Amino acid sequence: MPIMRSRRLCQPSAVRRRTAVHWADFIDDSSQVGAETSGSFGRTFQGAGVALSIGGSPGDFTGTATAQATWTSGDSRTLYDDPVAPADAAGSYAGYVRTAGIGKPESNVGTMTLDARGHLVATATGCNFDGTLTPHGTTGVFDMTVAVSGGCGLQATLVGAAIPLSVVDGKPQFALHLSTADATQTAVFIVAKQ
Repeated sequence: MPIMRSRRLCQPSAVRRRTAVHWADFIDDSSQVGAETSGSFGRTFQGAGVALSIGGSPGDFTGTATAQATWTSGDSRTLYDDPVAPADAAGSYAGYVRTAGIGKPESNVGTMTLDARGHLVATATGCNFDGTLTPHGTTGVFDMTVAVSGGCGLQATLVGAAIPLSVVDGKPQFALHLSTADATQTAVFIVAKQ
């Protein structure tokens, strides 16, 4: 799972003049090896469209959008500006989790339920998660605080955010990013309502 470091693109960055970027590639093997990778990113605005160019150790990618997409129901702007209602988010979820800092590979979520009040209960990677999601202001993002138990190696309290990714046939999909206060351990969930 590549994780990009925060870095501003320089003003003249373009498809033909890419800016250097760095990210970490995590490899799920017995040694839990991670390596920093150098790459490049460029974008060129063309009227209402944009051309992108990304290069790095996995290969090169280029793409072009010839026009800006209009905002429609279910797109990321709608999910940010018009939050998923708690009653619509409530239910059982399935997906996967990737952790960092405890030496475990990506795994499937055992169980996950969310009620209409924002109470979350889940099992994954040998851990039990019990926490709350609360709206972040008037946005579609939720703040999270989760208690962890079960001896899986994660510290007892994780905090983070639940970010809506999509809603398909009325069923939301979320990315949950949780970290310890000292940022030495992280759990990232990608889950969809069943």
